[in-house]
Amino acid sequence: SGVVSSQYPVASMKIYDITGRVVKSFDLESCILNHESRITWFGDDDTGRKLPAGIYFIEFRENEYKEIQKVILIK
Repeated sequence: SGVVSSQYPVASMKIYDITGRVVKSFDLESCILNHESRITWFGDDDTGRKLPAGIYFIEFRENEYKEIQKVILIK
C-alpha cells in the first residue's frame, strides 16, 4: 500500500450509449506517454463490435475536471 505519484494528470475518456452503459474506454495514459493529442473512435465498442447508429455521450475526465459531449454516430 504505497502512494502512487505521477507527473502526468489522471485522465480518462469513455463513450456511453443512450442507456448510460459504457461501450468504449480509451487508455489516455498511453496516449499521454506517446504525446498523442488526437483520439479516433471508429464507432466500435471495447470488443471491436460495430455499434448501431444513434446518440452517444463522450465523457472526458482529468483530475477534478469533467466534460461530457453528445455525439451522433451515423452509419
